[in-house]
Amino acid sequence: MKKIVLKPIPSSTRKEQIYEFKSLEIEDFFTNKGIQLRHTKKQIRNRMSYKFWKPIVQQVSSNIRASERNNVVQKIWREMDDRHCFHTLTQSIYDLESLALCTEDYDNGNWREK
Repeated sequence: MKKIVLKPIPSSTRKEQIYEFKSLEIEDFFTNKGIQLRHTKKQIRNRMSYKFWKPIVQQVSSNIRASERNNVVQKIWREMDDRHCFHTLTQSIYDLESLALCTEDYDNGNWREK
């Protein structure tokens, strides 16, 4: 999948950037042109949420195609979000961003075990 990085508008304030980040949805990270990230890959890979999603993506990916896998993990995220498992909106979006990068990393073989 091709990664699209959106750069923050220089004139926007930190408060506006936070508000924009909190208003993101699944479609904002999983697009038909690839995934979109708001933070660096290094930052995302160091998150606990990335470590949480990694074995889930790996297990689901071993049984189905990538497009179906993305639907399954998105449904898992949505169920968790609907049940308030992330506790805050910000954490929910961080988890979604981690999930998106995790799926891309799996597809690109960045952490596939030998």
